[in-house]
Amino acid sequence: MSNRTVLYVTGFSANLRARDLAYEFERYGRLIRCDIPALKSASSAPFAFIEFRREDDAEDAYYDMHGRSIDGRRISVQWAKRPPSSAWRHDGVSGEPPISLSSP
Repeated sequence: MSNRTVLYVTGFSANLRARDLAYEFERYGRLIRCDIPALKSASSAPFAFIEFRREDDAEDAYYDMHGRSIDGRRISVQWAKRPPSSAWRHDGVSGEPPISLSSP
């Protein structure tokens, strides 16, 4: 997995579903994954990892989505500094299985 295909997104509501966040980003290209990990505590801020199939699509989303408003909240989009391990694709830590957006 390349660092230039995985985005780290913050600033959205804790009530936002991964599917809804993915909808906002998939206009830039095909997603492999959109995951909102379980919060460690009630006061933790939600974050997401969004993985694109192609680097240029991730770059377009990075520049266009940073500072955009989703449900009235301004989001921050950064390159994932340490993208999650490959295990992030397979565990359902949050109690709800993560959404996989790739075709079988």
